[in-house]
Amino acid sequence: MIQLSSLMKTAICLFLLVCFGSTQTLLGQGTQNTSNDSAFKHTPAHHLALQAGIGSVPQILNKFAKFLNSYYYAASTDRYTNKIATGALFAQYHFAPKKRFRFGLGIGIDHVQEDIEMEISSGSYSFEKYGTYYNKTYTIVLECMFVYNKNEFVKLYGKLGASRHSFSQRVETVDPAEWSKSINNNYYAGQLTPIAVEVGKEISGFAEFGFGYNGILSAGIRGKF
Repeated sequence: MIQLSSLMKTAICLFLLVCFGSTQTLLGQGTQNTSNDSAFKHTPAHHLALQAGIGSVPQILNKFAKFLNSYYYAASTDRYTNKIATGALFAQYHFAPKKRFRFGLGIGIDHVQEDIEMEISSGSYSFEKYGTYYNKTYTIVLECMFVYNKNEFVKLYGKLGASRHSFSQRVETVDPAEWSKSINNNYYAGQLTPIAVEVGKEISGFAEFGFGYNGILSAGIRGKF
């Protein structure tokens, strides 16, 4: 009897231990499932971003215009110095109704200023300032973003957008007797960003590679609220 009671006690203890372990496992799984459900549950969010880029559409058009020696640059001996450029600067708002989809709008500015110098006489390689060239472009964009992965901290995404650009170009000459020249016009463009990365949650940094109004390469900071 003593041996039986010892075996019974051992069996009961083992049974209780197994039950306790199973209960803890089930509770753990329940907690994990709850946390997973909350992780996949999405609350619509708002995003504000500041972004700067290089190689944007206005910058490329500006270089192309000078390459063609267009309206402002009739003399082949001109050169352009003391360049000041802001790059493509944007402020953007995005709304995320779904976890992996966002859409929104943005406004931007792209400003270039350069001195124009003309050769005093052909072959002299001596220059004097002729005037100052200004190119300022204001942009309004509509865009959408698609997040490729489900990682909460590091996101890979792509972006597609359309834009309207209003630009003004002018040359202010040093000699007041000469007329300053100016052009104002509008055009449409877009943005195709096949790959971008965002690191962070509430406050994040991001970098994008693509072609369009944001530039070939751009980066910025984004806040979620």
